[in-house]
Amino acid sequence: MKLNREMKVALFFICFAIFYLVMTTQIQTKDLYSTVGLNSKSMPKLYGVLMIVLGVILFVTSYLKQRKQTAPEEKKPVTMIKLFGRDVPRGKVYLVASILLFAFYAGTYSLLGFVLSGFIYLTLMILLLTPQRLKSRKTTIFTALFSFVFVYALYLIFTRVLSMMLPRGMLG
Repeated sequence: MKLNREMKVALFFICFAIFYLVMTTQIQTKDLYSTVGLNSKSMPKLYGVLMIVLGVILFVTSYLKQRKQTAPEEKKPVTMIKLFGRDVPRGKVYLVASILLFAFYAGTYSLLGFVLSGFIYLTLMILLLTPQRLKSRKTTIFTALFSFVFVYALYLIFTRVLSMMLPRGMLG
C-alpha cells in the first residue's frame, strides 16, 4: 500500500493527537466539589479523541478513494501568486498567512479577550480560505456575522454552561 498525501496528513494528526492526549495528563485540576464530571482536563481530552477519530476517518476514506482509482491522476498545476515581485506557490502563502493569523490570535487572546480576538481570527481565516470566485460583499458580511455568532455562542457555552472563565479583554 502506497501512502498518498492525505493518508500521511491523517497519520500525522493521529500521532499529534496521541501526543496531545499524553500531554493532557500533565494538566493540573482543582476539583473542589466532586471527583466526577467536567474539569480542566475534559475539553482537551475530548479534542484529542476527536482528532484521533477524524484522523482515522480521513485515513480510511483516503484509502478507499485510492483503491477506487484505476488510472493515475493528472497533477494539477501549482497556482502561483505574485508577492513582492516574485511568483510564490499559493499554498505556501496561505500556510504562512494562517500561521501569522494564529500567532496574532494567540498574542491578542488575553489583551482583546476571547470574543474579539476569536471573531477577528475566524473572520480573517474564512476570508483567506474562501476561493476567489466565491468572494463578494455578501459573503464577507455573512462571514463576519457567522464568525461573531459562532464565537459568542462558544463564549456563552464555556462561561455559562461549563462555568469556565475565558478572557474578557477590552470588552470588560
